Order: sequence, then structure tokens, then C-alpha cells
Amino acid sequence: EQSNGQISSVNLLLLRDRRDRIINTFRGSRLELDLTTAGGPLGGNFQYNKIETRNLIHLPISTWHSQTIGFLIRAGVVKESGDSDFVPIEERFYLGGPNTLRGFEFRDVSPKSGLIPLDPELANSSLGRRPFEIGGKTYGMFSAEYTIGFTDGFHGAVFYDGGFVNKAAGDFGLDRVNSYGEFLGEPVLLGWNNSGWNDNVGIGIRISVMGTPLRLDYAIPLTTSGDPIFGGNDEGAQFNFTFGGRL
Repeated sequence: EQSNGQISSVNLLLLRDRRDRIINTFRGSRLELDLTTAGGPLGGNFQYNKIETRNLIHLPISTWHSQTIGFLIRAGVVKESGDSDFVPIEERFYLGGPNTLRGFEFRDVSPKSGLIPLDPELANSSLGRRPFEIGGKTYGMFSAEYTIGFTDGFHGAVFYDGGFVNKAAGDFGLDRVNSYGEFLGEPVLLGWNNSGWNDNVGIGIRISVMGTPLRLDYAIPLTTSGDPIFGGNDEGAQFNFTFGGRL
């Protein structure tokens, strides 16, 4: 499934930032509402509307070692409009990676499409094709992170991330929905319409390098879509190394 064509869109971002400081925030919030419309009078080959909210809230626990807990809440819906019946794959939603679900590979939490026999022996044969990520039109995620400062430029963190991505616009269901079929007389998994709830726990450190936050995280998946041989997203523990904040 490819999105060959031109995207012509206009975007409105509403932002309120009341954090006491951008790096190593102790208290405050950053709230975002992102609205996009594409096609129609704007031209292009695709017509859709997209809404996404991204919210980061920090609650102080103690001034002793700057202990705080932060919550990241994100959700979004994208839907075709007019005569269009297709949302470009790059405009859909995915989870996984250092800024969303840190216990999963980049974009690996997503509706998937492919062709893979349910028989493990056939899955490793030429009949098998690992389902690939196609993105979803609805997603939601929640993250909680406790941090403690050891010095001004060095903090430790313990965190939990969880979220889902569903194929249909406006579908906020948390159940994993599989799609099955048959190929050469054998049952096959065609992928997932809904990713189901996926989550992880982890630990990390935060280092300020020349005024830029460096994040090192180690996360272990808890709830997954299963073995990667069947297109699942359980790739084991993940180590993430990245600069900047999560928003």
C-alpha cells in the first residue's frame, strides 16, 4: 500500500507552555492541539482531516533532589474526507521508539498487513511474509515517568509507557483484532486491524550536554502482540539513546 501523489495541506497548532524550565522540568505543563486539513480547495491528490493532542504534565513531589512525576498523554484521529477513500501511509499514526513506547522498536506498534502461515514450519518457508506496519487512523498513549536529580545535570528515571493504534478512524477499542485468511489450503494471518494495548516499563538517565538533554533508556515490554515470526512486536528489551525531550 503506497501513497504515491502530492499532499497539499494546511496546519493549525495551538500550544500552551507553562513549564518552569524546558530542560529537567520540575513543575508545569505543555499542552498541544494540532489540526490539519488536506485536499479539497488546497489541491493535491489526497483529502483528509487530522486532529492530534499531545500533553505533558509535570507534578512536583519533593524539592529534595528535585523529585517529580511527569505524565505524557497523546491521542489522535485522521479520516478521509470528500471523495477520498485513502489516507497517505505517512500521515497515519504509529507507536514505538524513544518518544512513545520505549519498549518497542520504532513504529512497530501499528496495524499490520502481510501474509504468514500459522504453522511455524511454513512461517519460515517461502510462503511466509512478515506482516508490515501500515499505520492506523486512531491512536492513544499514556506515559508516567518519575525522575530524581542527583546533580543539576544528571537525573535518574523510572517509567511506564502504554498505548494502542487502530486501523479505523474513531475506533478507541483496546482489544487486539486479527485478520485471518487462507493461502494454498493453509490458514494464514493477514495482520492486525487493531494493535491492542501494548506497554512497557523501564529505567533511564538524563544528562545535560551543553544545554541539550541526552536521554538513555532501557525498557522491557510487558504486553505485546507476540512473536515477531508471526508479525508480532515482541522484540525483547530495547535500549534507546536520543537527544531532546519527548515533545
